[in-house]
Amino acid sequence: IMKKNKDQKIKVFNISERDSIKGNEYLQNLGLNPKTDWFVTLHIREGNYRKNETNENFRNCNPKDYIPAVKSVIENGGAVFRMGHRGSSEIIKHDKFFDYANSDKKSEEMDIFLGARSKFSICTSSGYSIIPSIFNVPLLLTNCPNHNGFFELSHEDLYLPKLFKSYKNNETIKIKNLFCPPYGNLFTDDLFKKFKLKVIDNTPDEIKNSTEEMIKKYVFNKNITSPLQEIINKKILDEQKKINSSLVPVANLSSTFLEKNRELI
Repeated sequence: IMKKNKDQKIKVFNISERDSIKGNEYLQNLGLNPKTDWFVTLHIREGNYRKNETNENFRNCNPKDYIPAVKSVIENGGAVFRMGHRGSSEIIKHDKFFDYANSDKKSEEMDIFLGARSKFSICTSSGYSIIPSIFNVPLLLTNCPNHNGFFELSHEDLYLPKLFKSYKNNETIKIKNLFCPPYGNLFTDDLFKKFKLKVIDNTPDEIKNSTEEMIKKYVFNKNITSPLQEIINKKILDEQKKINSSLVPVANLSSTFLEKNRELI
């Protein structure tokens, strides 16, 4: 489906006129022009939503690691809406950073409107990313440890994985192998312990640099494909064929991340 959509640009959902009017009024009340101003939605899984969850800490991230990325969006003329649940921790104070998650204007309708109208969305391994995705809004999927999800992304999306380091030999797993068993589908902290793996979070610079890749592509229309992106997707595809998998990489990994980790390609 993702391969087909690359050529046919299938659009499944759109925002109704009623919801567009309501959403545009909300933006105007914040001092944004719905026709000329652009914004990004940001959702960070930090582990305080499901109070009783104790076995998926590997999916959590530090919101402070996203501050350089937020500043980069603002410096390039955009605004940022922090999505999520009430009680999400504070990130930064700025007149172009809107802590929508904790605002009294938060609603299910506005959750969807903002996701659908954002220039792109910076997300983590959590549920919110599906909202911008179904409206064909490009995703920057960061701090991802569930690597099979890479194959669900579209050609407009950018993937920034968490790396895994083995406690057995202190070596970091090659990127092409992250998408194969057992690494591609580890879904509990206990499984990471079982396979003796340490999960390595993305650094603030990795997140910022990948955000700037998205800004160049979707704000300034500079679409440059790195040779490393083509190389790693070919290697990922070859590894999938070895295990008789029909999964095909359609999205790209962050080019700056690949450049930084050339030895793992």
